Amino acid sequence: MIVPLSIFGNKVSMYQVNADISLIQNTLYLKYIISGNISSIKLLPTKQSNDLWKNTCFELFLSNKNISEYLEFNWSPNGQCNTYKFNDYREKANQDIYERSDFIVKKENNNIIFESKILLNKYNPYIYLDINNLLMGMSVIIETNTLDYWSNQHLHNRPDFHNKNSYLTLHQNS
Repeated sequence: MIVPLSIFGNKVSMYQVNADISLIQNTLYLKYIISGNISSIKLLPTKQSNDLWKNTCFELFLSNKNISEYLEFNWSPNGQCNTYKFNDYREKANQDIYERSDFIVKKENNNIIFESKILLNKYNPYIYLDINNLLMGMSVIIETNTLDYWSNQHLHNRPDFHNKNSYLTLHQNS
């Protein structure tokens, strides 16, 4: 499924951001493509290990239709990644998640391409993700001189990637 992401605040942007996501059995394949004049995008190493979203960052939120819990994945172009569990809206669990999902970030022509493969069964000790009821929120933060917030949907007057009302339903690929 290809999903065009939109920039928060109806800004004019020199980029286009698309997500390509598919679910095959218990594996989620995610690709973000940032197209355009990418030379002004900062891909510098992030000093912090948390708060990766304060710089260029790729994110994914996963949950199920019938639960309040969800996972947040953050990936930095410098190779850092974090996964957080939330018990409810912005209510972070006191449980560290040490599972990493493999990912790569590369530049090709006028594109920055992020790809990840997420084995959903690895996260069962933290949250049961029913592949028949899977919800996802996709977002990208792009740092130039400011931060631009891209998402599959913006519902309020500020970026809020934790709002499950903006998540999409993901169906199993055949």
